[in-house]
Amino acid sequence: AAVLVAFGGGASSVKAETAGASMTPQERTRKIEEIKKSLESYPKMDDSKFWESTWYGGSRFKDNDFQDALKKFTEQRLKDILELIEKGATKGDKGDAGPKGERGPAGPEGKPGKDGAKGDTGP
Repeated sequence: AAVLVAFGGGASSVKAETAGASMTPQERTRKIEEIKKSLESYPKMDDSKFWESTWYGGSRFKDNDFQDALKKFTEQRLKDILELIEKGATKGDKGDAGPKGERGPAGPEGKPGKDGAKGDTGP
């Protein structure tokens, strides 16, 4: 729900998109596993690509590069998750129907019906 709010969507917009595209349980499982695996590539501060050597022998953290990598990573994962939601991947298999409920109370008495058709003339 938070993902939908962040992108300005809601249940109705997702429902409209779901009608034409759906996933099999196997596709859903595969896509979820792909997203889980991709989380391993989350940008880490200690990655050497975010550090550079200075002229005096020290090192400097490239914070702009790190922020850009975080933004790109986060946006892509959110798009992947939204795609799953739009295709109905968060919806599982339909379950069995629940038990029948108790009979409700009788409603108010109805209005009298319309007059019937005129009958045949007698002998």
